[in-house]
Amino acid sequence: MTAEASGAASNAEAAEGLKPMIIDVVSDMVCHWCFLGGEYLFAALALVPDIPVEVRWRPFQLAPDIPPDGMPMEDYLKLRMGDDTSRFAGIQQQLNEKGAAVGLRFNFEASRKMPNTFNAHRLVAWAAQGGPGGQSRMVRALFSAHFEQGQDIGDIETLIRIAVMLGMDKDEVSAFLHSGAGAQNVNAEIEAAHRMGVQGVPFFLVDTQYAISGAQPPEALAQAFRQIASGSVQTAN
Repeated sequence: MTAEASGAASNAEAAEGLKPMIIDVVSDMVCHWCFLGGEYLFAALALVPDIPVEVRWRPFQLAPDIPPDGMPMEDYLKLRMGDDTSRFAGIQQQLNEKGAAVGLRFNFEASRKMPNTFNAHRLVAWAAQGGPGGQSRMVRALFSAHFEQGQDIGDIETLIRIAVMLGMDKDEVSAFLHSGAGAQNVNAEIEAAHRMGVQGVPFFLVDTQYAISGAQPPEALAQAFRQIASGSVQTAN
C-alpha cells in the first residue's frame, strides 16, 4: 500500500488551504478491473503530489441478482460466459501481468464464491466517517480479501473482521451491518450511476464533470489530473 500512503500524505499536505480536486470512483469490489484501476489511481496520485485530491468511492453492482449468501464462482462464470469458461484464462493472464506491475497478486484459485457486494458497499460508505483515506483503506482491504485471499466479502462476519483489522470498533461495526442502515443511500447512489449512463466500471468522475472510463495506466491518469487542475482540458475520456 505504498502508493496510497505516500501519495495521500503528500497530497494532503499540498491540500492545506486549497480546494481539493474531487475524484468520485464508481466501482464494485468483485470487479477485477476495478481492483487494478484503483491501484492505478493510487499510483497516479503519487505522481501528482502537488495536486490536492479527495477520493470518494461510489457503489456499483455488476451482479445485483446474486443471492445474499453468494453463489459458487464456477456457476457464476458459466452464467456469464456459457459452458466455455476457458476464455477467462486469457483475461486472467492479462490481469496477472498488469497487476504485478503495481504489486497486486490475483489468486483466482482462492476465489471460490461470487459474493453479493451490497453490504460491502454499505461498509465502504460508512468508512467515510474515519476521515481522509478511510474509504480507500476499506476498499483496498475488501479488494484484497476477495481477489488475493479468497474471503467471502458478502458475509457480514467477514466484513466485521476486516473492519476491526482496520481499527474500527467491533461492536459499532456489527451493530451497523446488522441494522441495515445505509441501504437506502447505497441504492440511491447505484441508481444515480445508472442515470448518468455508467454501464461499466471502474468509472472516474473528476470534479463532477470530467469522465474517465476504465482502468487507465497511472501516467495517463496523472496527465489527465494535471490538465484538469490547470484548466487546460474541456473533457477527459
